[in-house]
Amino acid sequence: AHNIEGMEASGNFISAVLSQMWNHMNIAVSNAVKDALEPTLKELKPVSLHFVQLDLGDVPIKTQNMFIHRVDLECNIGDRIEKHAGIQIDVDVVWDGNCDIMLQATMSQSAKVTFGVKKIKLSGRMHILLSPLTTE
Repeated sequence: AHNIEGMEASGNFISAVLSQMWNHMNIAVSNAVKDALEPTLKELKPVSLHFVQLDLGDVPIKTQNMFIHRVDLECNIGDRIEKHAGIQIDVDVVWDGNCDIMLQATMSQSAKVTFGVKKIKLSGRMHILLSPLTTE
């Protein structure tokens, strides 16, 4: 029961696309996470960390309960406010991943500890904003 005018959808379409792309997304997301986090992890004191393994597994993220609606937005550009329209997609995201994430902590040259994560459960509501809409 939405009080905003829009369209409801199952979310199966996005799930089907994610399922087909999952192997490629797994590699891309794993590499992006490593590239973003590893420099900071290596500089931690007194223990530095690095990824030994980062694999999101073979279970893709699923989407359901999608709601698509128009939004009117305001954007400050310099000293003026510009109004434009957008489309917002609200969708429930569920992931019961069988990942393989291993990190190694190095306390000294001879003292290293390896630890990891084998399962991740994620659920929430994601909002995707498509804006600005244009006729060009």
